[in-house]
Amino acid sequence: MHHKKQYPHSGLIAALIASMVTMAIPVRAVVTERPRLVLGIVVDGLDREYVEQLMEYFGEGGFKRLSTQGVVIENADFGTPLSSAAATSVIMTGASPSVSGITADVVFDYGKLMARPVLADNQTLGNYTTETYSPVALRVSTIGDELKIAGAGTSLVYSIAPDANQAIILAGHAANNASWLNDDNANWATTTYYRDVRIR
Repeated sequence: MHHKKQYPHSGLIAALIASMVTMAIPVRAVVTERPRLVLGIVVDGLDREYVEQLMEYFGEGGFKRLSTQGVVIENADFGTPLSSAAATSVIMTGASPSVSGITADVVFDYGKLMARPVLADNQTLGNYTTETYSPVALRVSTIGDELKIAGAGTSLVYSIAPDANQAIILAGHAANNASWLNDDNANWATTTYYRDVRIR
C-alpha cells in the first residue's frame, strides 16, 4: 500500500468546494426547496494563483462558472499543517480533527502496536481491492450525510477520489458509494460498507 504523504503549509487546501447550489444563496435567506444538484470539488494543494493564471484557458461552463457561482474557500488556514485526510474532514464536516476523529492519514494502533490508515476497518471487505476501509472512525456527519438526512434517505451521494481516505471522507457515513483508485492495479475500488457498487 503506497500513500502519498502530503503535509502542505498553512494555506493547505486553498480548496475549491464548488457549488453548494448553482447560485450563491445569502446566509439569511429562507430556502424552501432542496437543491437538485450539489457538486463538491476539493483540490488538495491547489493555489488560487494557479487557477487565476489559467482562467483565460477555461471554458465558460467549467472552472469559471464554479468560481463565480459556487462557494470558494480562499486562504483556508487550519493553524498547523494537516494531512490530506484531516484537511478534507475539516472541509466536509466543519469540525476540527480532534472532534472529527480524523487527525492524520495514518494513525498508531496501540492495540496492535503498529501504524495503520485512519479509516482501516477489518469489519468490512474491499471490492476490487484487498484494503478494508469504512467511515466508522469519522465521528461526525459530513455534507453528504446531511444531504441524505434532508432528503429522508432518497438523495444520491457518490464520491470519487484518488485515495480511499479522501473518497470515504467526501462521501460520509450514509453515501451510496465511495470509489478510489487501487494503488496496486490502477482500477477503481470501493468497500462493502457502501451498498451501491457500480464499478466496472
